[in-house]
Amino acid sequence: MLSQRKPRRRSDTNWPMWELEWDLPAGTSVSEVLARYSTPNLLQKLDEKLDVQVVEHRGMFNLGKGIQECTKTAILSAIGEGHRNLCEIDIALTADGVPIVAHEFNVFRVAALDEDKPVRKFLSHQIVGRPVIIREIENGKISETNYRVTDQTISTLEDILDSAIQVNPDATFILDGRDDEAHLIVAWLSYRSAYFGKVALLFYTFKYIDGDHFVQLVESADPEPRWRQTVPLMPMLFPMEMVRIARDLGHSHPTVDEIYGAAKYWIDSVLAQDICIFAVQTMLSYVSEDTLEDAATEDERLAYRASEASTRLAYYVKFDRDIKEARPNLKLSTGTRSYDFSAVTQGKRLQFHNEFFTGREEAWDTDLRHYIRCRQGTPGIPLLHDLPDLVISDRSEDDMALLAWKSAGVKRRVDVQAPHLDIYDSEEE
Repeated sequence: MLSQRKPRRRSDTNWPMWELEWDLPAGTSVSEVLARYSTPNLLQKLDEKLDVQVVEHRGMFNLGKGIQECTKTAILSAIGEGHRNLCEIDIALTADGVPIVAHEFNVFRVAALDEDKPVRKFLSHQIVGRPVIIREIENGKISETNYRVTDQTISTLEDILDSAIQVNPDATFILDGRDDEAHLIVAWLSYRSAYFGKVALLFYTFKYIDGDHFVQLVESADPEPRWRQTVPLMPMLFPMEMVRIARDLGHSHPTVDEIYGAAKYWIDSVLAQDICIFAVQTMLSYVSEDTLEDAATEDERLAYRASEASTRLAYYVKFDRDIKEARPNLKLSTGTRSYDFSAVTQGKRLQFHNEFFTGREEAWDTDLRHYIRCRQGTPGIPLLHDLPDLVISDRSEDDMALLAWKSAGVKRRVDVQAPHLDIYDSEEE
């Protein structure tokens, strides 16, 4: 089973620390794999025929080793000693409009602040420079009181980008602007010419009704006049967001066709804008409702319809003639989204992700929707059918190694389990 981040146990934490042990075809070097699947200066090469590009998600964090995600150490580990040229960085805005690097809008999980509230309710001086922590997992819960203080601090985006570009001038960074902050970040980026050609922004459907609405909000944020050409963008549609859009369009019980139609409506409205869009992203699991048995619930059926619609959207973005004519270098992106941790709870090991607005844990669905999660989190699955050009990956080495083995004509086994994220538990000792 291909899994190259090998866990090791430490006595002072239940988080595994990991060491990277590459597993590649004979005669294939690590440097060759990184050069092929993590291309330098990506935004200058969009007109070239490249292999699938694998983007490190949140930096190379190693919680057992004391390296938290979305820190300067994690980012520099990826694009410095890790020799990656592609890295995703999550951002949130403070009350005074300063972008900081954080995966959630509430930094409870990574900092012990005086108040438990969203980043946007802190002034920058109240949060920037505060020590970053790693909370222990106890009975499947992120601990309120049991944590280690690291040597890292909460950093501004500008600080991390400036440091990272100095370490690797050829690196490309995909910023993740969530909720209703993306248009403000576009304006912020538009005035920073040092980042032109090096930094792109991913944004979502959540608060942007359509392409017109997004552009209007960017313009209201007083961007530099050339922003339409200087800030590369990647609109993202989650499958269940496609369902929400379909409902907003009047489909109370949407079919696959109606979900796909809603997604197509939204992305067409964005692609119609005179703005720089270098890629479109959606999550891919390649499942459909016709695989379900009669006993499946409506929620399960809806999730499978949404997944099928996302596959149809991917084919549309990739192969539609009108899109290709208007945007010949447009890329299709997806994600390998692992669980944030797994832990034994009441005798059973479950997978969890970190809830975006609270920073607390939230268990993965355990019904038929679990299969979709597992496929989205298994390296190689989102890349089936040679469809995506780009993958933002929680298991970047495994995605790259699978591509290398595939190129060598060998199919390797891989599954959703990520041992370096599996919490050690006394029940299993």
